[in-house]
Amino acid sequence: MRRLILAPLVPLLAIALGCGGADSFTLAPTDANVAGTFLLHTANGHSLPVDAGATLDGSAEIYQTADVMTLDGAGKWTELTTLALQSNIDNSEQTQTTASTGAYTIEHGQIDFVRTLNGAATFSGSVTGATLTIRYNGSTLVYERQ
Repeated sequence: MRRLILAPLVPLLAIALGCGGADSFTLAPTDANVAGTFLLHTANGHSLPVDAGATLDGSAEIYQTADVMTLDGAGKWTELTTLALQSNIDNSEQTQTTASTGAYTIEHGQIDFVRTLNGAATFSGSVTGATLTIRYNGSTLVYERQ
């Protein structure tokens, strides 16, 4: 697994890791109503917490412990990503939550996301029933409606 530098923290951290799924993955067509709050259930098939690497100096391991994605009905989204840093020296733990925001549109049966806060990025997803599936950088995130 790749090691990551802690700062700056990048939202969607767990999906940017080297555990990506197959590039041939196809999203199901999205429902018309995508608004809601969704909690991350799995990242590349793994339940939380997800190993997200280590600090540059190796003094702490980083784990993603939570991720909440909220889509409003007006084309805007917000994500709150919570990371835990566990010290390799004294086993203490610190947590940090980072916010990310952006816009979305629905076209061709999928949601096209654009991140505007915490680094520019584009990615796609779909909502089917109570499940939000996001594809980002070759990885698959599955969220469940809260």
